[in-house]
Amino acid sequence: MIRRVLTLTGLSIALALALSGALFYYVVFTQSGLRFIAAHLPRRFGTVHLTVEGVSGTLATGVRVRRIIVDQRRVHLQLDGVYSRVLLPPLYWRTVETPDTSVDSAYIEVKRVRELPGRLPHFLPWWLVIRIDHGHVGRAVVVLPDGRRLKGSDVDGAARLSYRHIRFYHVRLRMGDMRYAGAGTLHAVRPLGLTAHGSIIWQVPHQPRWLIEASLAGDLGKLELRAKASEPCQVDFHGVAFDLTGRRHWRGEAAVHDLDLRDWHRRAGLGPVRAHQALSAKPPGHSAAC
Repeated sequence: MIRRVLTLTGLSIALALALSGALFYYVVFTQSGLRFIAAHLPRRFGTVHLTVEGVSGTLATGVRVRRIIVDQRRVHLQLDGVYSRVLLPPLYWRTVETPDTSVDSAYIEVKRVRELPGRLPHFLPWWLVIRIDHGHVGRAVVVLPDGRRLKGSDVDGAARLSYRHIRFYHVRLRMGDMRYAGAGTLHAVRPLGLTAHGSIIWQVPHQPRWLIEASLAGDLGKLELRAKASEPCQVDFHGVAFDLTGRRHWRGEAAVHDLDLRDWHRRAGLGPVRAHQALSAKPPGHSAAC
């Protein structure tokens, strides 16, 4: 009798292990298993609506998604042509870690919302962390609450997303004639907080190249900017921008050292120019005073 019970117990354990292994293999190593997971993903997480289209690949070798749409009260996000590899062990401690992720195009619309009293803003559920060791976005468009569009291309970098912070590392991107390299952090506060530092290379065709070191600190209500240009002349700038999601305006001061007009192919009989200017701007114009 005891031998029979032990035999049945052993067979039950072996069967359970075999079924678990088969299920693990189906989910991780087959495309049909991946599509089964995608088809049964919740379409709504609290206030977040999720749409996933055109899933292929496997969790073990890499996942391709034709389109991902995330709609939330603060932001609308659409990613097209997504490829990513996810490391499996970190999932056990609630961390999504990907060594390589690429996106053909990203569209991000920041909505103008009225904050609800008593609710603390956040980026992710408190229990989730997302790590992107290397990411690439071919084209990106960011639409600000006032309708302005910021366009970038060839975006590379790393990121760590958590409950209250999104940190970016080793970021490189191009915006028209400008190239940027640096790092920064978004803070889930009211209004959205931002710190960043990096270098900017800006060169308009047939014009001198500008080389600038810059830093940002503050939030979308009051954002402080410090910048120092080393080419084609020495310029120090310190300014503050206000109400970036509404009636944006700013003021600052710039000190120009050793400006040589010959860099702009102009004759200069006065030699190097030095100046100190107080600057300000608000819709629809701007002002400057020496």
